[in-house]
Amino acid sequence: MNDFKSILGHLLSDKNLSQAELCRKTGIQTSLMSNYMKGSKSPALSNAILIAEALNVSLDVLSGKSKYKTQEFAETKSKDIFIDELLANYKALNREGQNKLIDYSKDLVSGGRYAASEEDAE
Repeated sequence: MNDFKSILGHLLSDKNLSQAELCRKTGIQTSLMSNYMKGSKSPALSNAILIAEALNVSLDVLSGKSKYKTQEFAETKSKDIFIDELLANYKALNREGQNKLIDYSKDLVSGGRYAASEEDAE
């Protein structure tokens, strides 16, 4: 699980916000925010809520329980290349070819040899 300071740093960078700007948006003292950024203190729930609202993210994202959209994008980008290629090939086929491609993919999965494991599916 990510720690709060790295999540907060990533979100500030992604949102193109400075620590001072976040302090202005939240009303949290700069010295306290600095402690959050260094990892020497964790925010109280009330301050975590202020930070999450200012950054327009959920508390789950801020705590590391859920991933932020750019993290998800980075992790799925390489998979999307294959999905895009498969979709382009599907679209290039006529209706009969599209049906055959779907049937073939079902056969590959049901045969077991090419079915994704739980690790592959993540």
